[in-house]
Amino acid sequence: MRILYVCLDRGIPLGGTKGASIHMEEMLTAMEAEGHVTAVVARSVLRGADRPVFEATVAQRFGWVPGSVLRRDLREAGAGPALGESVEEAIRSFRPDLAYERYALFRTEGVRAAHRSGIPVVLEVNAPLAARSGCWWSRTPWTPRCSGPFPAARSVRPWVWRSVS
Repeated sequence: MRILYVCLDRGIPLGGTKGASIHMEEMLTAMEAEGHVTAVVARSVLRGADRPVFEATVAQRFGWVPGSVLRRDLREAGAGPALGESVEEAIRSFRPDLAYERYALFRTEGVRAAHRSGIPVVLEVNAPLAARSGCWWSRTPWTPRCSGPFPAARSVRPWVWRSVS
């Protein structure tokens, strides 16, 4: 089976050393060990592998907006068209039998592109991201401080979760 692994989370680079990057690589390796052919769509690629990799690039707009959190959120909100095009290009080029997407906050492009192409989708959910989206970690003690989830994150999640195969 040809499997397109989609990771549109801006904080998870392919080939990185953090846990989520290692998990992505291990999932791909496990799929390949079972005889599947894989390709990856990722927003950041630090190291490639012996598989097709499609880097989904997003323009760094909104530099004039004060406040790093607001600027980041505006960039994420505006990233959809570019990310969707990257996933669609990967589907056209790789022609997968299945899309396997790692759930990322605000991201619907992988599921939407797979649906448009008639490809079944598996959604990997590792954490309740919408519930944690308004949280940050305090250093002393190491506990989360939460202001509540972002309404936009809550509104996207049900659609994505209901839309997978």
